[in-house]
Amino acid sequence: MKAYAFYSLGKLDEDSKGKEHMNSCLELYQLGLSLAQENLLANHWLRLQLSLDVANVYIKYFKQHKIAFEIANKAFDAAIYMMTDMNDKPGINYECVLVILQKMRDLQTSYRGE
Repeated sequence: MKAYAFYSLGKLDEDSKGKEHMNSCLELYQLGLSLAQENLLANHWLRLQLSLDVANVYIKYFKQHKIAFEIANKAFDAAIYMMTDMNDKPGINYECVLVILQKMRDLQTSYRGE
């Protein structure tokens, strides 16, 4: 739940224009992501969404495509590794996970080693 709270706070800050606000947003996302990584399975929708959002912040606001790719790739690979036993785990929304994984794949294919 804490990870979701930080995710929500990051979403609120995302509308701000200043660099200071974007740094604040990134810090909240990273804190939420670290909590999610500690407490949620690699294929949990919230953990995946936080990874995708952190990657998108790096791309949109900081123009750091390589870092974004590494974050998305790590999360994608960890989730795919756990896909075989998704049906056995409570709290895993299979359809939601697939949508997020597709968005991560799209981000990864758009990366050109910049």
